Amino acid sequence: MNKFKINRYGEINLFSNSIEYVSPLENFMDIHTNKEKLMEDYQAFSNDFKHNNVFCQITRFNDWGKYISFDYFLQDATMYAAIRNYDFITQLDLFSSLTDVAEFQEQHQVRVLWDFNNFVIAHHKDDKDRVKAVLHNFGDLVVYDDTTPLNGLKRLIILGLTQLKSGDVKPLKADFIHQDDDVFQFADEVLRAKDIQSIRRSIDTRLGQVKEMGTVPVKKEKNKSPNKSPLRYILMGLAALLLIAAVFFVFQNMSQKSKESEALNQQLKQQQRVNDIFSEYISGDRQQAKKQMSTLNYDDLNSDKQRSIYIKWLVEEEQYDKALSLDKDAAYLLGQDIHKSNQSAITDLAKEKDSDVLKFFVASKEGRYDDVVKLSDKIDLKERSAANELVKAYLLTDQSQKLKEVINKSQKDSQETKNLTTVQKYYQPYEKSLKDATNQYDDKRKEIKALKETLKKKASNAKAKKQLTQARKELKSIKNNLVEVKAKIADIDVEDIQ
Repeated sequence: MNKFKINRYGEINLFSNSIEYVSPLENFMDIHTNKEKLMEDYQAFSNDFKHNNVFCQITRFNDWGKYISFDYFLQDATMYAAIRNYDFITQLDLFSSLTDVAEFQEQHQVRVLWDFNNFVIAHHKDDKDRVKAVLHNFGDLVVYDDTTPLNGLKRLIILGLTQLKSGDVKPLKADFIHQDDDVFQFADEVLRAKDIQSIRRSIDTRLGQVKEMGTVPVKKEKNKSPNKSPLRYILMGLAALLLIAAVFFVFQNMSQKSKESEALNQQLKQQQRVNDIFSEYISGDRQQAKKQMSTLNYDDLNSDKQRSIYIKWLVEEEQYDKALSLDKDAAYLLGQDIHKSNQSAITDLAKEKDSDVLKFFVASKEGRYDDVVKLSDKIDLKERSAANELVKAYLLTDQSQKLKEVINKSQKDSQETKNLTTVQKYYQPYEKSLKDATNQYDDKRKEIKALKETLKKKASNAKAKKQLTQARKELKSIKNNLVEVKAKIADIDVEDIQ
């Protein structure tokens, strides 16, 4: 059994949905402490400090004779090592939350273990992902780390940006994962920083530039396949489990030991198999990884992320029927994946399954925007891809005012409202271009109509004839521009919207 040592004599045991920290009593300030006292100390610590945003929460204390263990239930989290697989902007967001940990330590004098493996990335459905620390001191728990918050923050950021095993040395350019000047500059600013606030400013400045200008200092390499979903973020997060051996540390009554150990062993083997598949995918043999994944039983996968990837891969392999049979929400993935080579197949599937969601996306792809609006009450606007197609449909059917009414009537602060508002804001410059082009087109047609009326009254009017010829040429150019503006709007993909 592999064991991961941490905090002098302690060990971290990693399960599929939880982490267990096990330590001998000699590692505590009071070697006679027990779980009841530690629970009281932890409750007092929790009451004194609101720390859910910076520390993982202990969910259970266990007393095993000469050992004490803490359980952390982390179903939606990956080890910090996964940050190396994210694009630079996502890394900056996560570094921002890591800075919160450093500031918390500095303000409250709480000792944190600044170890690469003592941090996780907590994933949230309705909020940004955050970096959180696992071990910190409280009560009799001693954290054997004198690292200052500033130096700890520098260490973790450098480790996140590079493949280095130590964050306490100045990295070479070749060590960086993202080979980009802005990344090099950011790392230099971090290493030269005299205080935590300087690092915070370096992060906020770059994130502010992205927000205001829509530019990304380090761009991800775009997937050439039709599926534009951010699948690799999830994959890389899960694959980070490969960096640490998943082990278990179990103390049980003799009567139950065999049965429970067998169940845990089976779970561990299944998790290891999934990890191996993700590792193979990342290393480049994607087809083989997908082939192996298809041999697994969907119902045996033990996390929502694994099941989500399973479905995404089915969609990538165009196993649409199977994907829908396992998860009806796969229809939204299919909708995003419509392209020339599979449009006919998805159109037929929409009829066969009588799927309103697929009909909605097919109608948008075919430019039948009136049908998109009609089907809007059949789809879930919590899916941003659906919100994108609906906003697009309202604009291209000249119903901007109707869209505003829909947003105003929707529940305030709901995910549907947030999606519609975000998407509408993104479309505003396109809406203005469309309005200007439409007005030019309408004005030119009116001008042509007036010239025709003039010629009806006097056919020999040479000046009017010349003006009409010129106006018709201009109308053709204006129409082409209008078609181009509409085409640009029709081509906007949900992944284009920040």
